[in-house]
Amino acid sequence: MSRTISHARNARARISAVILLAGLAVMPGCLEEDEVSPALKEASSILEALGAPGSGVPGDEFREREYREAINILRPIASSGSDVQNAAAALMMSRAEFGLAEPKLKVVTDIDAQLYALVSALRAEYTEWSSLNSLAETAESFDPAPEQADINTKIQERERAIAEAQQNAAAVKARVAELEAQANEASDQAAALRVREQEVRNQTATLSARDALPFHEEAASLRREADAFEVTAETLQSQAETIRPEIIDQDLEVERLTQQRDLLVASAQEVAAKAVEGRDEAADLREQATQTATRINDLVQQLESMRTGEAQTAIDEAKASLEAAGSSAGRARSADRSGAQLATGEIQQAMGTTLAAHAATLRHAATVLNQIANARAPLPSQTTIASVESSFAGAADAMQSEALEAFIAARDAFDGSSVKGEASDRIDTVKAEIAQTIESLGGPSAEPELESPAEFDEPAAEDAGDEADTEDGGE
Repeated sequence: MSRTISHARNARARISAVILLAGLAVMPGCLEEDEVSPALKEASSILEALGAPGSGVPGDEFREREYREAINILRPIASSGSDVQNAAAALMMSRAEFGLAEPKLKVVTDIDAQLYALVSALRAEYTEWSSLNSLAETAESFDPAPEQADINTKIQERERAIAEAQQNAAAVKARVAELEAQANEASDQAAALRVREQEVRNQTATLSARDALPFHEEAASLRREADAFEVTAETLQSQAETIRPEIIDQDLEVERLTQQRDLLVASAQEVAAKAVEGRDEAADLREQATQTATRINDLVQQLESMRTGEAQTAIDEAKASLEAAGSSAGRARSADRSGAQLATGEIQQAMGTTLAAHAATLRHAATVLNQIANARAPLPSQTTIASVESSFAGAADAMQSEALEAFIAARDAFDGSSVKGEASDRIDTVKAEIAQTIESLGGPSAEPELESPAEFDEPAAEDAGDEADTEDGGE
């Protein structure tokens, strides 16, 4: 509830006691005993019982029955007594009619709550609409080309590295094979020289030492040459064994690079699949958004239907009831101006409070509808929503204007009362709060010159009779 409406309701709560102090409820006891006084006393007793301090709060059905009973008692004698008696009857009828209006004011409050609930549901659906469209745009906006290009570049780098590692492995293998071949060749040569050495030594077996000396020298030379070849073979074999592990290292590097390449290839395939999934996901999100848009349109239609139907009917009935109560209060002005002004002020204040609350509800709905109508992702029913938003905004403006008029009329009515003492202090407090409400609704801060509220002026006698007939028709 807004602070403005809360002020108005707090102010209104102070008025009933002031009216009682002004003599509304006790006036019949001051009248001369005649055929009118008993009716006034009976009606007064009913009204006092309904509003007696400390009494239990009766149900709406009981209160309505009692208010109607008071009206039925008062209507036949409404213009049959003295001016004072007629004024008392008019004020009590106004009080009863005001009581009959209260359930209708509650209906407006309940409908405002329903409108707020619909607007909350609408806002939730709009949030979902925005979220779904945002997710769909994100899914659709995924472009795999840059990522795939980067992956392809890395794959080519790995392919080149793999080829280089394979070439390095092949070179090491060739070098090892070459060294082993050279070692084998040197070993073979050493073996051949060992055989030749042995053959030469065998020739010395039958020779003298002098004759065998050349053979021994040749055999020694062959041995030294064989030893040299064996050293060469061992050196070459040692070199081959030293670089052989490089073959394993290069093979492992080829395997590592191959695994990296295969992972990159898989990533490229995943990126391509992601692009396809993104398009599929976007399509699914768009479908969900379409369903959400349908629900949004349904809620917008419900809002507009309630505004023009139930809400308007409830407002019209509440206004009519309050106007009837105000009209009755106006008939007492000639004989009891203070009581009439107080009653009129209370009724007008209730009118303003109800209309201002409804205007705030309509304004809230219009604000949300405007946000939806101007959504970044336009809805299919955007034109319809904009039209409904315009209707709500216009209705809110009109309702606020009526509320402002009612509060100004309430202030003027209270200004026209002549209560004194504690009652006057209460009225001053109420007037101050109403003045704040008027300013918050865009009304003038300065109080206008005092004049009687035109809306509830005393009707002609024949009009009063017509109203009584109309009211009887519903019973």
